[in-house]
Amino acid sequence: CSPTLEALVDACPRLRPRHYSIASCSSERVELCVARAILETPLGRKVTGLCSSWLCDLREGTLLIGVRRGEFSPIEQDPLVFVGPGTGVAPARAFARSHPSDMLLFFGCRHESKDRLYADEFAGLAQLEVDVSVSRHTDSSQRRYVTKALRARSADVASWILDRNARFYIAGNAK
Repeated sequence: CSPTLEALVDACPRLRPRHYSIASCSSERVELCVARAILETPLGRKVTGLCSSWLCDLREGTLLIGVRRGEFSPIEQDPLVFVGPGTGVAPARAFARSHPSDMLLFFGCRHESKDRLYADEFAGLAQLEVDVSVSRHTDSSQRRYVTKALRARSADVASWILDRNARFYIAGNAK
């Protein structure tokens, strides 16, 4: 059997759209937060994600078309409680840079040294409190997920929402 190139291409599944959150809040410039997917096959071969690698390899200033309206509603001056695991921190960064009110951010990452996105920038924002959870911490007693951090600080979260009228947002992979 010698299928044609057209038949081979037809047999391949279509790529599903990938949605990336915008990490900036400007009409002049759009910044994305993209983590290059690097996986290892069962045979030990490293492969990279098609879309994330393509985006990471783009030159700054490249124009991308295809914006989908987000799910977050416009915000007033209310405080925010935001849960942003991994690259889900992108909209939290946009809000923190453009929103003058207080914000409590629960950020989760695998490796603090490699994945703690925007750490230096967040440290310079006085209105922002960041609670970091590291799931692959070298010290196993320090490993935790964002859900555990939320449970541990449930009284704080309740106070932000009930006493301070904070809005609660969650962003991240929908898997």
